[in-house]
Amino acid sequence: RRPQDTTLPMMDQSQMIDVSWAAVWITEACRADDALALCYSCRAWCGALLEPRIWQRYLGPSPPVPCASLARPVLADGGTSELLTGPQVHPENFRCIVAALRRPGWFRHYQGLKRLASAGSLRQSLGSDALQDLRRDLRAQAIGRQLQNRCAASR
Repeated sequence: RRPQDTTLPMMDQSQMIDVSWAAVWITEACRADDALALCYSCRAWCGALLEPRIWQRYLGPSPPVPCASLARPVLADGGTSELLTGPQVHPENFRCIVAALRRPGWFRHYQGLKRLASAGSLRQSLGSDALQDLRRDLRAQAIGRQLQNRCAASR
């Protein structure tokens, strides 16, 4: 028989799952990879980390954060962070942008994100139908370029 631990207060299940009270506070101490890991760890953290301002801090510029806290140090250069957090990008897209910048091959995503933001293609949430269509179009264009390159190489 297991002895009862009387040092911990009894918590009901809703208190153990609700992490929203700590999300902003904890992510202040996290780097982008840590926050992404928390987001992917369980539904409770994913829901608690939906707040766009949590992800905006990894993209810069306000409030100013140390370069080490940015998703990539390149965001400290020029107007890139203003472009990715400005009115041409929907706030719900910040987490997706941070995730894209932390993936392997991030520089390819970075160039594409800058192009999409400059064109105003990220003004809608990535979950919207319009952006699903945009993704399909971009994939089709990429496949078309690959086919053209293969045909040119075989000649």
